[in-house]
Amino acid sequence: MDPGCDDATMNSPFPFVAFDVETTGLHALCDRIVEVGAIRFGFEGTGETFESLVNPGSRIPPDVSALHGIVDADVADAPSFADLSGELLRFLEGGVLVAHHAPFDASFLLSECHRAEAPVPALCVLDSCRLARAAFPGFPSYSLDALVGSLALERGRGHRALPDAAASADLFLRSVRALGVRDAEDLPRLYETVGAPLPLRALGFDPEPELPPEHAPIADALARGLSVRILYEDRFGKRSRRTVRPLRVVSVQGCLMMEAQCLLRGGTRCFRLDRVREFES
Repeated sequence: MDPGCDDATMNSPFPFVAFDVETTGLHALCDRIVEVGAIRFGFEGTGETFESLVNPGSRIPPDVSALHGIVDADVADAPSFADLSGELLRFLEGGVLVAHHAPFDASFLLSECHRAEAPVPALCVLDSCRLARAAFPGFPSYSLDALVGSLALERGRGHRALPDAAASADLFLRSVRALGVRDAEDLPRLYETVGAPLPLRALGFDPEPELPPEHAPIADALARGLSVRILYEDRFGKRSRRTVRPLRVVSVQGCLMMEAQCLLRGGTRCFRLDRVREFES
């Protein structure tokens, strides 16, 4: 556990910060944050909130807008993540982050910090989904939507950042109380049951992974600013030959992902390196 976790938890009246993001898609490497929401809370109640739309610098796909209701016009005048990062990171500082399916939110936060060249906060993270599984075994689903219904949690509009963060805070408190935790003094016993908070950096996002030898052409193209021709297989098994100019490679939850300019389809695309079948000179 990160050395700062205990101090933050034991000494602050609002030691936890529930955090949620809405995005342009599912991939932290190429997709972007369009909304952030956070709320400070503790065993006695809630404190300050943080909420902002974020201009992703790209179009929001219609099918994603249909889910969270955020469209391009909504974010046109919103700050970029780079412009917002200082204020957001100051709000998160000194708290233990609580998020539902935490690796998703954490990977987007880390990716945006890396892209904006913002300092990665020295934070620890607890996953409210993992807590709910320990506290309420046997539920048919542990999605936030399902748990809101099963536990009659308070929630505003679903799939918006601040209401989802507030629901995660409520879920956290319901879960820890079901596990016999009433105050901060009981937290060590909770951590023995479900595991201690993990450092943010440990949640499966590495901005500078070491590439294996079979991906040497990509490492060379990155170092020299060149293009490389690949045979790529998509998730449906369809193969295509593409010329791409790699921009960066990161590891997201153990999977090597490449962001690159694609000369076949135009624009910036995201590629899983385990789906690159061969390189051409």
